[in-house]
Amino acid sequence: MPSDVGTTVRSTWWTWSGRLAGLLDGFDEVLAPLAVGEPAHVDHRLVRQAAAAAWRPRRPRRRPALRLYEDAPYIGRDVRDAVSATAGLRLAESAIDLEAKLTLVRGYASQPIESWEPLIRRTAGDPPAERTWSVDKPEALDDLE
Repeated sequence: MPSDVGTTVRSTWWTWSGRLAGLLDGFDEVLAPLAVGEPAHVDHRLVRQAAAAAWRPRRPRRRPALRLYEDAPYIGRDVRDAVSATAGLRLAESAIDLEAKLTLVRGYASQPIESWEPLIRRTAGDPPAERTWSVDKPEALDDLE
């Protein structure tokens, strides 16, 4: 990566982290992409890292809950298995209306829903669910890279 690109990425990350830190007050929960494994998008990773950096330094009693959502279709069974072995993360599953979710995804012109739909369906499972990982220990975030 050319040094000017690396500098831009780091600058963007610090900007996001600083802005997020100022927004955390008053919220009970922060939701960010899990963004692990390949081919997790760099922008998803940057958002997770910025959210984690803004979240970590807060005192535990004033810290909002940090939950990381599985960003379909990028999450795979191997990634889920690796994340479930990470101490300090707790899985929560919520039933969803998969057809409603797919309708919303179709609203994004940049998303190739035709090729992703089978992956999203497989990721959602049967019955379909959204999966989020609650971060109980800040150290757990170090193991997600």
